[in-house]
Amino acid sequence: MLTTRMLLRRHTSYLKYSYASARRFTQAAEESEDIITSQEYKLAPLPQKKPQREPFVKNLFIGRFDNDLLAYPEVQPNERQNQFNAWLAPIEDCINRNLEVKESNINVISNELVEQLKDFGVFRATITEEYKGIGLNSTEYARLIEVVGKHPSLASYVISRTEPTELILKYGTEQQKQKFLPRIASGELIPTLALAEDNTDIDAIPLNATAVGTECKRYYKLNAEKIHVLNGNQANCFIVLANCTETNDPLHRPDIPTIFIIERENSGIDSSKKVENIGQRGLEVYKVNFTDTLVPRENLLGLIGGAPKIALDLITLGKECIGSQVIAILKDFINILTKHAIERKHYDKQIMTYDFAKEIIAKMSTDLYAIESMTYMTTGLIDEYKDQNCSVESVIVAAYSMNKCVDQILQGLKLLGRKTYLKDSPYERIYLDALGLALYNESSIDLHTYIAVMGLHHSGSINSETIQKYRNPFMFPSFLLKEVFLSSNGPDLALDEYLHPSLQVSAKLLQAAVHWLHDAAEQMLITHGTKVTEAHMELRRLADMAIDIYMMTAALGRASRSYCIGLRLSEKDIVMAHSICWNAHRRVKKNHEEIKLGDEGNCDDVYRIIAKKIFEQHGYFPEHPLKKNF
Repeated sequence: MLTTRMLLRRHTSYLKYSYASARRFTQAAEESEDIITSQEYKLAPLPQKKPQREPFVKNLFIGRFDNDLLAYPEVQPNERQNQFNAWLAPIEDCINRNLEVKESNINVISNELVEQLKDFGVFRATITEEYKGIGLNSTEYARLIEVVGKHPSLASYVISRTEPTELILKYGTEQQKQKFLPRIASGELIPTLALAEDNTDIDAIPLNATAVGTECKRYYKLNAEKIHVLNGNQANCFIVLANCTETNDPLHRPDIPTIFIIERENSGIDSSKKVENIGQRGLEVYKVNFTDTLVPRENLLGLIGGAPKIALDLITLGKECIGSQVIAILKDFINILTKHAIERKHYDKQIMTYDFAKEIIAKMSTDLYAIESMTYMTTGLIDEYKDQNCSVESVIVAAYSMNKCVDQILQGLKLLGRKTYLKDSPYERIYLDALGLALYNESSIDLHTYIAVMGLHHSGSINSETIQKYRNPFMFPSFLLKEVFLSSNGPDLALDEYLHPSLQVSAKLLQAAVHWLHDAAEQMLITHGTKVTEAHMELRRLADMAIDIYMMTAALGRASRSYCIGLRLSEKDIVMAHSICWNAHRRVKKNHEEIKLGDEGNCDDVYRIIAKKIFEQHGYFPEHPLKKNF
């Protein structure tokens, strides 16, 4: 089953805000910032959202490509963008100064820094103005996380306080919104999620936490032990998952998964046990115990038994912000690596002159370009179109970002050499921060499975009749003959007509990749039918194909826009887009060929045989190469 964590984001229209003066590090900074914070800012209204479009990535699985989306989204009018940047600038300056004072500050989230961010309005950024918030849209919030992400632990801390807010905004009653959101916006309430348990994930069974209705019908009595609770010791408002029942009959075990909002003022809450974590050392993680904690019935979030629906949403909502966190980490590391390559020598030659250094730096930079392109294309789609279904796009951003962040940093450490072996070096911190980000969020396996299954479900629901004919060829001979003799490589999508002429070659590569994805999805449905969700190795290949195609689309759209409007060094955007498309095209072709070959041709059956024997032997089974039997 898919594991879930939460990164949620929503958007609103017609915003205005003001923010309070922040504390200052120095008198000079105080004077300069007073000029900014003494004014009341009003964000210019966003343009009215366009009508909802069909889901972009899901449609790729049936060979449909929305050419209009090659125009990279621009959701902020100039006036609003300038005002947002004016609000963001002192936040960025605040974080930079905090890190400049002492590099080790990156391993600490001080109370002073948290108070400064609260004064700037960071913790009420996504709350709508109606509930005393600022109301940033998805693109603006992603940019905020990118800026805060210069301090990786701090970015995760900000998100941990934002996630519960998004749940209340989406699923809370009006009474709950009025009760909790203004207090969260003011800083009175510090919310966090308390969902996972020692032996379960959020969506796994059995769930040990129980909430039993009291005889007076006014409360639920909660007993639970939750782990991985970010900021659990400081938080005073918890979103808790528990099995619920209305009866206290000891023979009737609670079995209805439900979510509650619990304030610390309720008795029976202990969060004194801190848990050590890998990476992001400034982020504090706790075990939280709830013992006979009385929860008012009006604090039930959503419906009784509504947790599975919320959990399904939590797989996808806000995942694009993982891309923002990775952007900040990779930019920092690339700058460190570039300085090292320029200043250091290897065998009396500058490291920057060696091709191996150029390859590492270039691949890392193109991956960062792809992550940036996909992240802000996804937020742009969410903000530009009304109720746009971007669930798969958001998961694609998360899956690709987390994997590439860890992989590319590991490659870069090889370039830095022996100095990375030293403990407590900044390089160790950067790698562990990236690793911690990947490990705390969903498993990459689960994210890939989600991408492929959602695409196949969409394809199967639309092409069910065609799939049925393929699976029963003797019942539809004329259809089979037509397919055999009149089949083609797919229609011309005319993608080059929507891009700058210098990108025509890459547009053709993208078109071929789209046709291969459609063919691979159809092949999997024909081969496996309703059991396609069990073909995990092929699901992984199919998901990789979808990721690569979305990456190609985002990179081409961004590069075309950059070159057409004349951004600085935009000719190098074209080069990066070509590099991304060429490599992605090769990977898509390889995955398509392996899916077409089937289990026997792509070695999947061999892997299953080997794994089966390892499980039977409870471990590695081959004898040592030096052993003799004579």
